Amino acid sequence: MIAPLFIVALLALANLSWSIQMLTDSAPWSGAAPGLFVAGASLVVVVAIAGLLLARAQWAIHLTIALGATYAVSYVVFDTSALFAVVALLLSGLAIIGSYGPWLRSWMRKRPSMLGPGPIPTTMMLTALAAPMVTGLLHPTDLAWVHVALPAVSLAGLWAYAQAHLWGLWVLRIGIPLAASISLLQSPGIIATTTVVYAAFVSGAAWRKESLFMVRPVLGPPSRQRRDSTNVTSKEITP
Repeated sequence: MIAPLFIVALLALANLSWSIQMLTDSAPWSGAAPGLFVAGASLVVVVAIAGLLLARAQWAIHLTIALGATYAVSYVVFDTSALFAVVALLLSGLAIIGSYGPWLRSWMRKRPSMLGPGPIPTTMMLTALAAPMVTGLLHPTDLAWVHVALPAVSLAGLWAYAQAHLWGLWVLRIGIPLAASISLLQSPGIIATTTVVYAAFVSGAAWRKESLFMVRPVLGPPSRQRRDSTNVTSKEITP
């Protein structure tokens, strides 16, 4: 139990360090982008911690790696070389190293839970969860209201889908491409391409049949099930 708690502490401290950096001296970031990135990263950290401590799922390790990689990209590309940014990068790197250690083998599940989502719905939900962080990363200096549409729609669809609402799946299928199209109005070439790829990945996963089974299990109509069980019972009783 000590190993996962140690990794969780590293994640929390890395997020705290990066948050302090973004909220006190975010240059070259500007505007609302640092706040959106911090909010998105904090949300990802909370889910990763829950996955490590409660679900003991392998996807929590992948999420930890993705978060550390995002900090590294932010550090290198935007030259965020102040003290708290360096601390966040080092702590997240230690968390990644710790996630690969043998001390987690007895803690993590060897196989996915039978009651949990499959790999495709899980990947789709985790990717949709990262929408605020991705948006802040793509628009560090020119974040506009049209760019906020994508994270807002992604989180709304993700919440509804996690609650097993069918309309949440349709938001992920159709709403995310529409929101991405709106954000393209004020996005330059490479950023527009990245946004399209991100939206296409989430929407494409939402159209897979495995994602539909999460909200519409493969079961016959209740009336048919009751009728079949009645027929079986009558046959067993009849001599």
